[in-house]
Amino acid sequence: MAPVGISALPAGEVSAQPPTGENAWAECLRDLKRTLEGGRVFVLGRGRRYALRDPSKAVGDISREACGEAFDELSRAISRELSAQASAQRAPAPEADLAHKAHFDDSAGGCVRLGDDAAATPPQADEADRGRLEQLTRRVAANISVAPGIQAVLFHDLPPALWQPTFVVCVGQDQVRVMTLAFVGEPVAGDRPSCKRTPYLLKVLTADLAADAAPPPSKYAVCMADEAVESTLGHLHRLEPCVLAAAAVGRWEGVEGMNMVLRNTTQEARIAASRAQARMTDKDKADGGERRQRHPPPSPVQGCRQVGDRAARMRANFEQRAQSPAVGGPSAPAPRAPRGGSCSYPASRGMPPAEATAAGG
Repeated sequence: MAPVGISALPAGEVSAQPPTGENAWAECLRDLKRTLEGGRVFVLGRGRRYALRDPSKAVGDISREACGEAFDELSRAISRELSAQASAQRAPAPEADLAHKAHFDDSAGGCVRLGDDAAATPPQADEADRGRLEQLTRRVAANISVAPGIQAVLFHDLPPALWQPTFVVCVGQDQVRVMTLAFVGEPVAGDRPSCKRTPYLLKVLTADLAADAAPPPSKYAVCMADEAVESTLGHLHRLEPCVLAAAAVGRWEGVEGMNMVLRNTTQEARIAASRAQARMTDKDKADGGERRQRHPPPSPVQGCRQVGDRAARMRANFEQRAQSPAVGGPSAPAPRAPRGGSCSYPASRGMPPAEATAAGG
């Protein structure tokens, strides 16, 4: 069902430009720092996904220095991934060489996290490259925020809240995009903000932020969330194969159509079960009609006629027994006594008392 007051699930475009002005940029950096602390930012590329960690050890520190470190960490992650992909295109490394550089990290939502040897800073770039990297990082940082999603839900008069927002920086084919997943709408379930969820999932996908020109607006769509998945990390895990494939080839049309990628398996199972039940009901009705045609029930007239014939036979049989001469002996059947009375027979005769009196008289 669609949200209240909306005839269809929302979809459209929204713009998120880098903030202008020192105060606006400082607020953007503080949002980035808090999001990194929450462990909800991931980098995806080269066939795996890993979490981007907050370099600051002090939780809640949103000082200028701490926010600057968060921005630098994001910039290094983007530069490292672009450089690694460019090197892989020139000389693909064997899978065995990449295996020892990664390990599975359960705390990062079941994703692959790079080892320490893969976190080395890439070679120093020239001034022009550093400028392009800073511009790209600013664009990415502006989209690691709930602001674009809030704009999207406000367009459709939905509550201005995004629950469990998760951000993925997708790098592939010299493209850099940011995907946002969050629960939106009502009703809201869950007792803590970190586990609150709704029946609706919002996905926001940016255009290529690495392009020289200003990127076009981001595309968003709302779909029915799977009732069996209670976190945006779980939905990201289901979407990951499609997102990895899109990043590998640089084509994102399949990911933009949320309903084609993320399907509500719980709802589909219910629909399939109801359809199977309907088919069984229709089959039972058809089988019942066929049985009735092969073996039609007796008509009321035939039933009454059969009952009447049986009663007539029983009455004729009783009258025949009453009029036939009595046969003595213990083997002669004794007639049934009338209800409410008694029936006694002379010990030496095998007939009812009335017939015995007539014979004696």
